[in-house]
Amino acid sequence: FSWMVAYNRGFSKDLISAGSIAFSSWSGNYSVRGNNHPDLSFSDNDQRDRYIGSLSYRIDWLKRLGTTFSLFFEKRTQGRFSYTINGDLNGDGLSSNDLMYIPNNQSEIYFAPYTSSGITYTAQQQSDAFWNFINQDSYLSKHKGQYAERNGAILPMIQRWDLSITQDIIQKLNNSKHTLQLRMDMFNIGNYLNHSNGVGDVINTTSPLRFVGLDANGFPLYNLANINNSIIYNTLSKSASINDVWQMQLGIRYGF
Repeated sequence: FSWMVAYNRGFSKDLISAGSIAFSSWSGNYSVRGNNHPDLSFSDNDQRDRYIGSLSYRIDWLKRLGTTFSLFFEKRTQGRFSYTINGDLNGDGLSSNDLMYIPNNQSEIYFAPYTSSGITYTAQQQSDAFWNFINQDSYLSKHKGQYAERNGAILPMIQRWDLSITQDIIQKLNNSKHTLQLRMDMFNIGNYLNHSNGVGDVINTTSPLRFVGLDANGFPLYNLANINNSIIYNTLSKSASINDVWQMQLGIRYGF
């Protein structure tokens, strides 16, 4: 019998963590005052919390057979993200990299009506939908009256279990040990037991606002992002990738 448990907490801040070359590192960064004036904020690589654990039990029997049961557990945050404006508000020549201002109330932001897929959305409809969006979001609702931080928002934690069963068949030939191993791995076994377990989250949009110009008084005008022909949506939806469902893998190994 063997077991292991571990906990890791990371805390990482930097001025720039975007891109792989000089230009993409500069242009891909998120800022308020322009990318020549970045602020210290959470790194793209900030891990935060991660828990892991494993249990393993081996049974040897009939002198030639060995069966091992192993269970692995992981619970971790799914990453960080930034709320930005679709458009160039700070005049640095780059669009979609300006961090979003989170209004204190509905009177601090102005919307312009627009039509999409034959549906017209009034300024008031967009204002109400945006305010509901802010209030349902755990990060935005706590930072009203501030600019969103780069990587300030964090995705929920996710937990998954993996199961492994191996069967060793041991035989001695000419004073040498030969082993035939049969193995079954089940990844994300919690999803096999309940289809809602082990399913990740995806962000519906990190740019809910599109800057469309200025009104007669010089105030910015916005359109609320339209997702799946609707301006009413939540921050997150459930993922539907191969990693979100259980998988089984069978293997055979010969050792000598």
